[in-house]
Amino acid sequence: MPGLLPVLYLILAAASSGRAQEAPAPDNPYFVTYSHDMTEPGTLELETKTAAARPHGGSPYVALAEEMEFGVTPWWTAELYLDGQATDDQSTLFTGYRFENRFRPLRGEHLINPVLYIEYESITGADKSILEFVGHDGQSDLSESNKTAKLDRDREAELKLILSSNFKSWNLSENFIAEKDLSHAPWEFGYAVAAARPLHSVTGRVCTFCAEKFIAGAEAYGGVGDTWALTLRDTSHYIAPVFGWQLPRDMRVSLSPGFGLTRSSLDYELRIGFAIEFAHVIERLRGSGHGRVVPEGGPQPVFGGAACGKEHPEPAGVGRAHTALSQDQVLRLKASTTAGGHLPGDTSRNGNLCTLRPAVVFYGARLGPMEINVKAVHHRRTLPLWRCSHGNSPKSASDRLDECISQ
Repeated sequence: MPGLLPVLYLILAAASSGRAQEAPAPDNPYFVTYSHDMTEPGTLELETKTAAARPHGGSPYVALAEEMEFGVTPWWTAELYLDGQATDDQSTLFTGYRFENRFRPLRGEHLINPVLYIEYESITGADKSILEFVGHDGQSDLSESNKTAKLDRDREAELKLILSSNFKSWNLSENFIAEKDLSHAPWEFGYAVAAARPLHSVTGRVCTFCAEKFIAGAEAYGGVGDTWALTLRDTSHYIAPVFGWQLPRDMRVSLSPGFGLTRSSLDYELRIGFAIEFAHVIERLRGSGHGRVVPEGGPQPVFGGAACGKEHPEPAGVGRAHTALSQDQVLRLKASTTAGGHLPGDTSRNGNLCTLRPAVVFYGARLGPMEINVKAVHHRRTLPLWRCSHGNSPKSASDRLDECISQ
């Protein structure tokens, strides 16, 4: 491990100095590897990760990991996993839980974006969700009967250094993993690397089955021994194509068939994932209240490029309900507001400085006109970029937003 330290220092130095272009794209469909993507503050993501396999000398099984991920701040994402499994001719078990936190220390987009990962897990020996492989983990650990394996309770700490880069339409991610049983045993180490990109450059076209809604790539992962012996001997390694499909209403489906590369590995594993996001959960739970009625009118720029970066607080006493702006709506809005495809107030070279994490805020009484304010969050500041007003309409808020963008 000492020989890796200079390499890690060089990587972190590059991360703090270089910058790369950030392009909107479907979420990466990785199952083991983490990228530097963080959940938006106030957004709750629910995801189900299913793994199915059959170890040598064991029974086929299906393992389930239910993930609840919440964006606490722009630089902190927290997750809770609830694990379970069902083994053929044996039983169905709840196998434990995991609580993880990811911290992104550097703001903005860089050539290499580091993220620090900390996890505590309390699982039984019957857990088969295999969210990572470390040390000498192998298929023999997955072939033990549920009756015996459930008696073993593991309380472990896991650390990861996540390094991730976006280059044009590609995402490249590398994870260095260290895990330790808190009661005994040495530190165990592992790795995960992945790359993926959409099948077509993102254009903002409203569609479900077009190529830009699909993303494909591959990930590789495995163990590299422990503090007693850093080695590839008697360790598991896998290569797995990954496929993702971005669905409407912030839903996505992922698929990954994995293939074992060593004798200790499973011959084959199949992973399936489904996720859905709920934006601005806290505001919704508190209630939206009532807002003000504004005059009707077409799209109006709120400020020009010179004002980019100034903070504009919300008017006091105005009730508001927050709704996430979909990726399609973001791109259509950027295309419709200026010939250059950027929102008013955008002064950055790559078009992302003032359009990071866009969201829409609705103002209006229940029976009155509606004013739509498009905003961006940059360095924890809310920047109003553009707004339009829409009169009384029986249509839904989402439909009226689409019409407003199209004006």
